[in-house]
Amino acid sequence: MKIRCQGSEEVVCIKLFREEWKAEYEREANSYVLMAYWGIRRCIPQVYWKGALPISRWNGDDPTNDLDEIQCGLVMEWFNDYKAIDYSLLDIPTALAIGRALDRVHAARIKHGDL
Repeated sequence: MKIRCQGSEEVVCIKLFREEWKAEYEREANSYVLMAYWGIRRCIPQVYWKGALPISRWNGDDPTNDLDEIQCGLVMEWFNDYKAIDYSLLDIPTALAIGRALDRVHAARIKHGDL
């Protein structure tokens, strides 16, 4: 999503969670805080804002939405150079780098299910 911030256009990522997913939302938001605290950088987006709003405030253009439904959301940094890992091309140095990154995430006491 593009937003206007202090006269320039920025691209951000928005992750939305329905009310019944509130526990997952809290876990996700807290994980980003912990990883930032422990100095894990580059692979972790900066969270600019988190909170709950009616869906009409997140995206009122979709007529299929119940506009009064509350959804929790995270407005985060977007990595425009993001690329999915093609595991068929994975080499030993890349696998070791991924392992080191996961060690840092686990050292920050964060459990995850979405590598």
